[in-house]
Amino acid sequence: MNRGGLAVALLASLLLLLLAACSDDDGGTDGGIRDAATDGGSDGGVLVAPPDIPWLDVGVPPIMLAPCPDGWREVAGGSVTECDPYPEGGPATCGLGEAHFPGEPECRPIGDACPAGDYATTLPTDGTVIYVNAAAAAGGDGSVETPYASISNVTWTSLGAGTTVALAKGSYEGVLPLKAGVQVVGACVRDTILTGLAAPVPSVVSVTGAGEAAVLRNLAITNPPQTAAQVERGRSLSLEGVLIDRSYDLGITAWGAGSTLTLTDTVVRDTRFDGTSTGIGRGVLVEDGAQLHATRLVVTGSRYTGVFVGQEGTAATLTDAFVGGTRRDGFSGLGSVEVIVEGGARFEAAHLMVLGNPAIAMIARDDGTQVFLSDAVLRDTDAPEGDVGEIGGLTVRDGAILTAIRLLIAEMPAQGIFSTGDGTEVSLQDVVVRDSNPRASRNVHGRGVAIGFGAHLEANNLLVTSNRDVGILGAGGGAVLTLTNVAVQTTDYDVAQDTGGMGIGIQEGARFEGVMLLVTGNRDVGIYGAGPGSALSVSDAVVRDMRPRQSDGTQGHGLHIEGGAHFDGRRIHIDQTLLVGVAAVSGADVQMEDLTVTNIEPMACASSTCPDFAGIAYAAVAVSGTLRLTRFELRSATACGVMLHSVAAWMNPVSLDLQSGAISEMAIGACVQEDGYDLGRLSHDVAYYDNGTNLDSTMLPVPSPLNPVAP
Repeated sequence: MNRGGLAVALLASLLLLLLAACSDDDGGTDGGIRDAATDGGSDGGVLVAPPDIPWLDVGVPPIMLAPCPDGWREVAGGSVTECDPYPEGGPATCGLGEAHFPGEPECRPIGDACPAGDYATTLPTDGTVIYVNAAAAAGGDGSVETPYASISNVTWTSLGAGTTVALAKGSYEGVLPLKAGVQVVGACVRDTILTGLAAPVPSVVSVTGAGEAAVLRNLAITNPPQTAAQVERGRSLSLEGVLIDRSYDLGITAWGAGSTLTLTDTVVRDTRFDGTSTGIGRGVLVEDGAQLHATRLVVTGSRYTGVFVGQEGTAATLTDAFVGGTRRDGFSGLGSVEVIVEGGARFEAAHLMVLGNPAIAMIARDDGTQVFLSDAVLRDTDAPEGDVGEIGGLTVRDGAILTAIRLLIAEMPAQGIFSTGDGTEVSLQDVVVRDSNPRASRNVHGRGVAIGFGAHLEANNLLVTSNRDVGILGAGGGAVLTLTNVAVQTTDYDVAQDTGGMGIGIQEGARFEGVMLLVTGNRDVGIYGAGPGSALSVSDAVVRDMRPRQSDGTQGHGLHIEGGAHFDGRRIHIDQTLLVGVAAVSGADVQMEDLTVTNIEPMACASSTCPDFAGIAYAAVAVSGTLRLTRFELRSATACGVMLHSVAAWMNPVSLDLQSGAISEMAIGACVQEDGYDLGRLSHDVAYYDNGTNLDSTMLPVPSPLNPVAP
């Protein structure tokens, strides 16, 4: 049965009738349920504690993405003020030797501006300086007066720490095997270019021994037939004001315990892929225990991966970084990932933007892997037609740990955040996930946050808004979601899957704890729980303003628990939902204290595709399920305040108990569709007033199970 369908066949099999007129009500005892005016009851004066949500009137939690980092732009207009590291319109298209670094207003030279003369104006005044000028005559001695004409003239193996090799403006073929402590300084990125060497040499720049970092500054490595720069086996390399353009296979790589790579004002773009299974095309690769420290880094146009950090002991720290535009690898047919952290590595990024990827913005995976994000934006991922595999924003899986503070994830397909696997942990503080909204032709969902088998999510100050299918989903045994100060808004219809627009869904044995929740403007159902072992504990929550499914006008429930799931709720207000405020269906166990349900309206389909439900809406129902309400107010539903009914085929008895409450402004206060039910269970300090009748046993259509969300 389609999730959200209303089981017309079931209705027929139960011989359910339409709502009948109840003109025979005598206003008195109604078979044991007394009117408040006749029994001296509380006449609706029961004290029901309202939800305690300090930010409820504002409509969103106190999420603090702003004040923004220095140089970032405040973006107003949505529910939360966001931050963007670029001016409106995004990163600018820059001229030769320039880049637009995040947090800066416009393009500027990579490294130092080009000098009027041949050499950089920032060359050291002490130590040894060797000069190379591609325009010089052959036979020079490396002095400023008679420089070498080629970098191959430099006896690299003889240079000692503290030596500087100054490259004049020009283009240089060859490689730089740098000893520890040696630096190479170009005139500027625009005018000093290394092209590598058409020979079986693994990289243009390498470091030949351990010790003080070798330094490369103010130059470009353009279109080399090998990796641009490599550091390995405990050695150190620093790039300052360097452009790496169209490098082959890898842009920059560091590997081996003790190896250190430091990048400042560095741009890696359009790393090439050879179209074979052995090619990579990654922008920056750090693995096998190496360390990366990057400040003002831009990585664009890589193949498959922009930044890769892997293996235990490996660590990368990025500040003011941009990674974007990574392309498909061209071999596997799969999409691409801007940032991959795996194998127990550690990744820390502050002031990071990941933009414009065709598959996944970031993946963290494997036991021991740790990712820390602060002031980060992941935005605008969309795979081309025909891509397969994972698609979305941020994936955390298989034992990895993610901690994120002040994070925006926006405009993703499939999902904004996806996490699964035993030992996987996601911690979010001040996070917005919005507009996961795939094209209609894509066979993906568009979910906000999805937590699967074994993964744990802990979130405080979280807004999930304008996604598709499900705002927040927990599915599978061992999945645990703990949410505080969370709003789930305007989850919309999933065109590709023909499903509704659920706010929060917990199923297949997942566990959920929510405190201070606002679920508003969603379709299908506000909060949903299903399946044996699934358990929801919710306190201080509001579910309101539900909308029908776009496809058929059905659904719009407030709280729907079914299939053996358990729900424990305190201080909950459900308002302006469709068909039902609270439903305990097919083996569900629902217990609630301090509950208010108001203004429940019929489904939008009642005049077309579901005429049997015309004029029918219930505040609370138990259909072959267990429902216990203590201190409650149910007001203004078009049919029943409470309904109870057993469906033999579901093999679960119905159980409904009411204690200390009021039911008012209903056509029928209590719809009892169970022969011999003890009406005393519905009248323990319960006031029925201003109802058309307090009790009726007319057979009415009942809400059917919704069925779990598709994986």
